[in-house]
Parts: sequence; structure tokens; C-alpha cells
Amino acid sequence: MPEPVVLVWIGTVVTLLLFLLVLLEVHRNNQKREHEEMFGSDEFMKKSSRFRLTEKERHTMDKLVRRSVFSNKDALFNSSALFEDAVNRFYEFRKLDSIREITLSSVTVLRRKLGFTVGNDDIIFVSTRQFEPGTLVHLKFNGKTESLCVGSINEKMFTLVREQDGNEFFEKGTRYPLSWKRAGDAVYTSYPKFEKKIGEKLVFLHTTKIDREQQRLWVREKVDIEIQAELPSKEIVQGRLFDLSANGIGVGLPESLDAGSVIRITFELPSYGKDEVDVQILRNLGKKNAEYPDLVSYSAKFIGDFAWTNEKVLQYIFELRRRQNRLQRGVSA
Repeated sequence: MPEPVVLVWIGTVVTLLLFLLVLLEVHRNNQKREHEEMFGSDEFMKKSSRFRLTEKERHTMDKLVRRSVFSNKDALFNSSALFEDAVNRFYEFRKLDSIREITLSSVTVLRRKLGFTVGNDDIIFVSTRQFEPGTLVHLKFNGKTESLCVGSINEKMFTLVREQDGNEFFEKGTRYPLSWKRAGDAVYTSYPKFEKKIGEKLVFLHTTKIDREQQRLWVREKVDIEIQAELPSKEIVQGRLFDLSANGIGVGLPESLDAGSVIRITFELPSYGKDEVDVQILRNLGKKNAEYPDLVSYSAKFIGDFAWTNEKVLQYIFELRRRQNRLQRGVSA
């Protein structure tokens, strides 16, 4: 019988070999993702031309989308939330401090060209990188709140400008409450980390952890989207999404369910990719949809970990409303 030490060495070698195989597979998948042909390449080029992206900006956009979770190459043009999520993934993968300044500057220009900053009322706010110089914010420290304006901003940090340099002590690495309001939309609160003080300027690192207290009243948008639903019995059935709002959905299913039932649905918003999320049935509305007479209509709400799904639903509604407004003004969407 082999000695225990020998068995330990054999186990260690086998573990290391398995770990190496996993690393090789991850590397192979990353290489494939970096160079494979993606869906929507033609649309990507059309939108690049529409927004007048330079060759460097197109190249940077290509890098971002290949770090995202989406298979269609033009997805990031459609949503500020999707764009910022891809930016964060790219910075985590490449390490922000090691990325060339020309690439970082290109990301900043892309955000502005696509209209993904706070100056555009039709976009979701998900990152302090979306601030613009002059944005009014409210900083809470030492038991008081001070109104300040955003000064300079880049991909690594932003400054808040005070009228004069005070004697208050700000501790490096401490997160201070920062809030701001977008008229007709919401009050946002975040806790960016303080970096340093330069005269009357306070320097903070960016954050994507932002709370939003909703103000805007969202209408319910009619849709017709196929879904797959896992019922409480674990049976998988096909159904439809009939409408969407920030607070819930209208769904059609071939089975009768009681109020309070929890189901898991999978669906895909156009240009936003697939989502899988839990929803709770609120009311049984009966077979009222004439287009789908065999489906029972329900009102339902998202539950559980649905924050990212909710952001995409909000952005999708934003886009639908924007297209409707353009059509009403006689402008092609």
C-alpha cells in the first residue's frame, strides 16, 4: 500500500493538473471571444457610422462588447446600463490602472457621443462616470450637507468643487453619502470613496453602487414576448409577456395558478439579451387576451434578485417611449 505522503503528492499533482486544464479552457474561451465573429456586426458598423465613431472608438467599442455578456455586437449602443456594465467588466478584466490613457479617453468620448451621460433625460443612471462637469450634487459629512458641483471627471475619478477650501477633515478611503436629483426621474444616492483633497477640490473614486428613489410614474407598456416558465410543480411551459412596467408584468400561461404562486420565467428583451427571474403571481385575470385564447392572464411582480432585470426593463421602456415620441414628432426612430 502506498505511503500517505505519496498519496498526498499524487493528489496534489492531480489537483494541479485539473486546475491547469481549467485555466487553459478559460484562456481558450477568452481567446475565442476576443476574435470570433459576432452577431450584429453589420448593425455595429451602421451604428458606428451614425454616431461618427473614429477608428479608435470603434476598436474600443469592440473591446467593450467582447467583455460583455451579449452575443450581438451592437447591443451596447442600445442602453446606458448595458454600456456601463461592459465598461466595468472591461476595467475589472484589464485592471483599470494598467489601461492606456488613450483607451480610457476613448471610453469617455464614447459615453458622450452615445448620449449616456446625465445630460440625457432618456437614459438610466447607473455609474458616477455618467456625471458631467457642472452636475449639482449634495455631499453629507460631519453632520451637515453641502451643495457642490462636479468639476473634472475621467474614468478613474471625479472632483467636487467647493467655493472655498474649508478646514474639514476628509479621511482617505472613507465613503461619504452623495445624492443628486434628476427632475421628474428620481433621487439618487451613492457612497463614493474619498481619495484626496486638492485645495478647494475633493477627489472621489467612481462607484456603480447607486440607490434610486423612484419619482417618475411609469406607464405599463404593451409587449408580446415569448417566455418559458417553470411552475411550482417544476413543469416547464411556454407562455407570453403581455405588458411590462417598472413594478411588474402581465403574463399569459396555459395553466391555472393561485395568487401568491412563485414561478421562474426566462425571456429575452429585443437587443438586451436573455433574463431568468422569479416572479410572484398577484391576480388571475382569466382568459381575456383575444390573441391568445388558450392562455390565462395574470398580473405579477418581480421578486428575489431582480435589480439587473429591472434596470433593463426600465431602459427598454425608456427606448420604447423615446421611439413613440419621435414618431409623434414625425421623426423616424
